[in-house]
Parts: sequence; C-alpha cells; structure tokens
Amino acid sequence: MKMIRKKKHWPLAGVTLCLCAALCACGAPGPGSSGAENTETSGGEARMGPPALVMAAQIYEGDSVIEVPQFENSRQSGVLDSLNARMLEFAGDYERYAESGGSDGGWLELKCYPLLDEKYAQIVLTRAVYPSYGDYGEIAGFCYDWQTDAEVTLEEMAAANGMDLSSPDRQLTDALPKGEFEAEFDRLEPAASVISQLGNVDFFSVYFKPPEANEDPRRDLYVRYPDGSYEFCGGDVLPFGPLEVNLLRGMDPPLYYASR
Repeated sequence: MKMIRKKKHWPLAGVTLCLCAALCACGAPGPGSSGAENTETSGGEARMGPPALVMAAQIYEGDSVIEVPQFENSRQSGVLDSLNARMLEFAGDYERYAESGGSDGGWLELKCYPLLDEKYAQIVLTRAVYPSYGDYGEIAGFCYDWQTDAEVTLEEMAAANGMDLSSPDRQLTDALPKGEFEAEFDRLEPAASVISQLGNVDFFSVYFKPPEANEDPRRDLYVRYPDGSYEFCGGDVLPFGPLEVNLLRGMDPPLYYASR
C-alpha cells in the first residue's frame, strides 16, 4: 500500500475534551481547525496561535514507513523555519526508500508522534534503516512554545528539572540488559525530551562496547518516565502512557502509531 500526502493539514479532532477546553480558553482554535489561527491580545495585536501540523510526505510502501512532518503558521516565524529545516535534515534521504519500497533489500522506518497542548506543539521522530544488527536507530524531539514563539531545547528541559544528562544513574543501570544480551556499557547520549502533563519523558541512546575491536558499538534506545524509571523502547516511542494524553488523533490517513 502506498500513500503520499503533501501539504495537508492535520485536524485537531482527536485532541481530548480537556485539552479543547484549555485551548479555547486561551483563544486557540478548536477541533476541526488547522491549528494555524492567530489570536489578538488585549491591545489588539495579533499573537501566535498553535501551528498547524502538515505532512511533507506520508508514505507506506513495502516495509517502509515514512512520515515527514512540518510546522506551519500563517505568521512568519524564524523559530518554526529552523525546526522544520532540522526535521527535514533528520528525515534524510527518505525519497530513496519511498521509491524502492524495500525492493533493494533495505527499508526505512521514519515515524512521527505529534503532541499538542495549551502551550507546546511537539514532535518526536524516530528513524531506523533495516535490516540492522545491533542498532535501533535514532530519535529526536522538536518542541515549540507557541505562546511565546520560542523553541524549548533539550538542554533547557534538563536544566529546569535539574537532570544530569551525561551519565547513567542507578535506575538506568538496573534496566540494562542482562544474561545473553548483556554488554559492557560505553556511553549515554540524550536524544529527546517531551513535556507531558505528568512530567517530562526523556529518551536516550545507550551505547555498548562491541565484543570485537573492529565492530561498531551497539546502540539501544531507552525511555525514562517521570517517576525516574527506565524501559527499553527500541524504535517505538509508544505505548508510553504519559505521552498518550496529548497525542493528536483523528488524522486521515492515520499515522503509523494510530493505525496499529
């Protein structure tokens, strides 16, 4: 099956009633809107509303899953331009996999998870090329504060929570694989963070030293929940409860996570 969808707005029909009430209270558009409307301040000046989320590409061909999102707003925003450029950079050469559909022996899983609340528009992207051995791919997060037209960086989220993103803590060590899948820990790299109503959800790339010197290190993806616990997540962000609250639903055609 193949679907290609370009420059189509994602409706906000799937946002929960609680979120709709919050958005409407601050002047944001309700369900069925593109999300790109702007509102007026008490002084009559227009301010940013929540951006629309549009698909530059949405392709399901062979084993490939290719979802390339972009933010869109009726007002010019250099912040959104920068976020969009980085999302396209993260997507990489997805056209090659869209054209081959895996016929050349490889396929791409580029999955999108959009979240929206009364302050933030966020997108989490995962990217993995298969077949792959010992590598679960990459993950990246893009967070836009639409009330202030500003990006919220991974470093800013960590600083606000007083987190050390450079070294593993005891709970991560306890969550690492044991037995036949155990390997020597090499390093930890923060990959993405999502602001949720229940607290931040953080994603990390965990590297393990290869058994042979001429081999590449193994890379796993782990998620850290608001309670501090960790779980191996591979290349799938869901199902992880804290994120589901603000995930956009009701898109047509649905994104991969919603169609399972």
